[in-house]
Amino acid sequence: MAEAASDAEAAQKAELDNRTDALDNFSIVIFIE
Repeated sequence: MAEAASDAEAAQKAELDNRTDALDNFSIVIFIE
C-alpha cells in the first residue's frame, strides 16, 4: 500500500517537473523571439 502511494507521489512530482520544464522552455522561446 505504501509503495503504491509513493509511486503515485513520484508520478505526480514527475508531472509537475514536466510542466515546469514546459513553462521554462516556453519562456525561453518568448525571450529569444
